[in-house]
Amino acid sequence: MIFIRTNSDGKIVFVHYKPFDEKVGLNKTQEELEAEGILVDSIPEENEIEGKIATLYYSVDNGLYWKYEDEPKIETEEEIKSLKQSIADLTTTLTLMQTQ
Repeated sequence: MIFIRTNSDGKIVFVHYKPFDEKVGLNKTQEELEAEGILVDSIPEENEIEGKIATLYYSVDNGLYWKYEDEPKIETEEEIKSLKQSIADLTTTLTLMQTQ
């Protein structure tokens, strides 16, 4: 099971791939997690569309789905460097979560 939490608009703001794991889990029962968010079996793959950014959402009617928005224009090398570092940090975090 995968645990997800949304904001008031349905945007996914937290994902945990092993919520019941003894080492890296959330130390909560299924009922406690369902009171805080949603448990799902899988997350659909996003479509990579050039010039678009995919954001994961959830609604009772549609389940999990990707919403695609135009990429913002990057104007400076400093912004590019910052974004690359953010991606590297997120990739490391995800890798650690999935290998534990």
